[in-house]
Amino acid sequence: MLQVDDFVTLYTHVTIYNMESIENNLKLCVKSLKSKFENNPTIKAYEKTNNEFEALVERGIAMRRGNNLNTTAESHTAQPVLFNT
Repeated sequence: MLQVDDFVTLYTHVTIYNMESIENNLKLCVKSLKSKFENNPTIKAYEKTNNEFEALVERGIAMRRGNNLNTTAESHTAQPVLFNT
């Protein structure tokens, strides 16, 4: 994950190279930070976990977080669940 030092590095790059456009400075900073995090084992573990979760979502075993609540109309039209009838 990005830490305060990384943002300081990013800000330093942007302020040092103020002769060029901000877009070019940001591209430079992203390139330098990308190489820093490319072989980070924590990020690799996160990406592996994310890929496994994506596979579970595709198979229908898991679902993404979000608003899964029924709307007002859905809650009034849903059939009630009855036990022992």
